[in-house]
Amino acid sequence: MSQDFLKLYWMNPTAGETDGTEISQDTEAAPVESGWPRQWLKPWIQQASRPILCAARCRKPLFTESALIVPEGESADCWRLAPFVTARDPVWLAWGQGLQLWTIGAKNRLFWLQARAKVADMDDGRRTDSRVNLRVRAKLYEVR
Repeated sequence: MSQDFLKLYWMNPTAGETDGTEISQDTEAAPVESGWPRQWLKPWIQQASRPILCAARCRKPLFTESALIVPEGESADCWRLAPFVTARDPVWLAWGQGLQLWTIGAKNRLFWLQARAKVADMDDGRRTDSRVNLRVRAKLYEVR
């Protein structure tokens, strides 16, 4: 599957629209940012970020009946996802678990994303984490 066929977006995407900022692929040009200022982090707690609203969208005229979005990489266990049901109280999956989204077309299909800081990362003074990718697995079809 080419990277141009199904993409992920963030920065306040709207359900059923085509807005949002594309999340970079294979580069660090436009990564998802979830951070807490370092002074707010408490090293004895693995604090979670605020929920981040994201979207998946296919390029016209393509669609998928099902897509699996999975955090992969060294720190995949510091990311979790949730389906978008309402704007409040996401029902989170386990940390590192993949999310199944159904019927993605040319309009935004929303989901939630959340990150947490690892104690070891705070000790290192790490402020960015490029050790994880969101991998999307889907079979695409052409609308006729």
